Amino acid sequence: MKKKLLLLAITLFLILSYGTAQESEKKEELLPEIKLIFWNRASAIDYIFPLAEIVSTNMFVKDFAIYVMGQDWKETSFDTLKANLTTPWIWDISSFQKNQGAHAYFGSLYFTASRSNGLSFAQSLLYTGTGSFLWETVQEAGTNSLNDFLTTTFAGAVLGEQLFRLGNEAFAVHPLLGFIIDPFGTFNYFIRGRQPEQGQSKIYSIELSAGPAFLFSSVNYGDNDEGLFENQQENNLQGFFDMKIVYQDPYNHNSKELMDQFETELFLAKDTGGYKLKADFDSTLFSRGLGEAVNKDKTLGLSYNYNVTYSSRMWLSTNSTGLFFKQRNNLNAGELVWGLEGDYIFLGVTDSIQKVSKGKLCPKAYTFTNGPELKFYLGFNSPTAGIFSLEGKGAFLFSYGQAGEMLIPEGNYFVAEASASYRHKIFAGLSAGLKADFTGKYQLNPSSDRELNENEFSASLFASYIFN
Repeated sequence: MKKKLLLLAITLFLILSYGTAQESEKKEELLPEIKLIFWNRASAIDYIFPLAEIVSTNMFVKDFAIYVMGQDWKETSFDTLKANLTTPWIWDISSFQKNQGAHAYFGSLYFTASRSNGLSFAQSLLYTGTGSFLWETVQEAGTNSLNDFLTTTFAGAVLGEQLFRLGNEAFAVHPLLGFIIDPFGTFNYFIRGRQPEQGQSKIYSIELSAGPAFLFSSVNYGDNDEGLFENQQENNLQGFFDMKIVYQDPYNHNSKELMDQFETELFLAKDTGGYKLKADFDSTLFSRGLGEAVNKDKTLGLSYNYNVTYSSRMWLSTNSTGLFFKQRNNLNAGELVWGLEGDYIFLGVTDSIQKVSKGKLCPKAYTFTNGPELKFYLGFNSPTAGIFSLEGKGAFLFSYGQAGEMLIPEGNYFVAEASASYRHKIFAGLSAGLKADFTGKYQLNPSSDRELNENEFSASLFASYIFN
């Protein structure tokens, strides 16, 4: 009952505060002006409102999990709060979907609640970290999870900034579409009258692709302790859908705000033997154009990314940041683009133990890792010859080992991804083409009791449409 009354009080506060927002904004702003790229000047209500929304979100999610989903969570109390504040944080190996998906999404809600109340990226990142800390210490009775805190905060910020900006674009089309992408942005528009940013669209391009593919996958797993050795090879037909959104021209880009240029890609595939969901949220945290040379646009900047793959054969996610360089050359015969990026993965998650389910090897557990990552891409666009592209990345992932009271499954891995494609324009934005993709994950310490190697190759035909 006390919880419901508190939630009702917060809801009433959100509604009633709208009437005082206009008066509050006329008062002297609390913070001295720093560069707006890092910090926005705001009124007191702009700081209080998102905090109330974050607390309400935490309370709603926990009550929904307990009373609707029937999850057997322990009741929190002052004793559990005291224990959470005094015991060491651990690496939590809950389900991959919850830790790498749900935590990232709810972190994005904290972030968009802050951004849609007028706070900057940096301010919203602090609020997201606060919301994550409150969830771990106040809303849960178990031991605090370090990886959940990091994923909620940093993956939530990457996803949140992209949803916030795409939500503004969608709101201009229809408020319902804006609500689907960014619920708090639309909510704050109707409650506080905060108009989403309007004007010329900043979406540089949207590409939709779909088609059939032939998939070959191989999983080799051995565990000397259990005497288990499995080898699984599959050849399957696959259907896929891919959507890629580029926000602002990435070449010769000068950041006016943190993360004001990014690329979002969502890939969904289903075959006769399994499925694959892949989401890449690659962002330009800050960049500067190096000046326009003769027919050249060059950009140097900092990256901030969250990438996650969840499939019936492989789990993989990475939180990373690093340095990139990209260049566009305008040639007589067409356009040549290329880029290099070096990142450090500060929180990587990869499957490390397999289980046999319905006669097939499936991921069972995962390892928390960190390590360097290198990416490259090369593309050529010709009105007559078509569009060629080649990209790849490789990462060394080293296990964090033991932390807190929980032992992490051992595992150091090398992960490689590569893609090559060609497509030719049919008319307007419609084109058709061929594509080959490869993903490989190899254990670096095969002399240990446990060994896991995974390969996946696909060749596809596709049709795509590009909106510019």
